[in-house]
Amino acid sequence: MKSFIREIIDKDVEFQNIIKEVIENETVQKMKQYRQHYETTCFDHCYTVSYYCYLICKRYNLDYKSAARAGMLHDLFLYDWRVRQPDRKGLHAFTHGMTAYKNASKIFDINEKEKRYDY
Repeated sequence: MKSFIREIIDKDVEFQNIIKEVIENETVQKMKQYRQHYETTCFDHCYTVSYYCYLICKRYNLDYKSAARAGMLHDLFLYDWRVRQPDRKGLHAFTHGMTAYKNASKIFDINEKEKRYDY
């Protein structure tokens, strides 16, 4: 993640308070071990997505708190998606949303807006 973007996000106190419980969680911290896009970790990708969701929803008077949490949890799949796993059925692009939801719902109370789908 570009350092100037990280600085902006890190300094937004309201945003940090919203996602504090999520980003301090041990399982969520494990997202730092997995590469998402190029040199970006899964954690940094979700952190940025979460912030942009927060900003857009806040601007349009939508539920920015749920959007920020959902953005942070949307890729909580905890595996290297580039390596085929024998126990994983289907392509990552089509299955990771459900995996992330299942992982997140084991750790957090996920509200209806934070769910990707109603499983």
